[in-house]
Amino acid sequence: MADDPRTLLVVQTDIAPELEADYLRWYDEEHIPQRLAVPGFRGAARFEVGPPAPTGAGLEVAAPPRHLAIYEVDGLPVFNSEPYRRLIANPSEWTRRVRSTFSLRLRSPYVERFRLAPDDPRVDAFR
Repeated sequence: MADDPRTLLVVQTDIAPELEADYLRWYDEEHIPQRLAVPGFRGAARFEVGPPAPTGAGLEVAAPPRHLAIYEVDGLPVFNSEPYRRLIANPSEWTRRVRSTFSLRLRSPYVERFRLAPDDPRVDAFR
C-alpha cells in the first residue's frame, strides 16, 4: 500500500440540531479513534461548515452538509482489509443509534491525481 496514491475518505453528514451533542461526542470519542486503530488509516479530522463563500460568476451552490470528516488512508485496499471489514460489520450500539439519526450521509473515497505546491514555477505566472 505504500506505493498507492494518496487516498482520502470524505464523509459529509447532517443531523438534527437537538441530536448534535451526542453525534459530536460519538464522532470524537468512538468513531474517529476506532478508524485510526485500523492499520492503514493515517489521520482524521472533523470539520463544521463555515460561513458562505463569496458567490458570483456562476459559483452559486446549494448549502453543503453541516459536518465533514476527512480520513487519510494508505490506499483503496485499506477499505477491503480484514480489520476494516470487521469494524464495519460489527458496529457498536452507539454507532447504530447515531447512524439511524442522520438526515444525510455522503461517503466517498478520493484518490489524488495531481498536486501542486505554491513554490512550483508554474504558479509564478499568476502572482
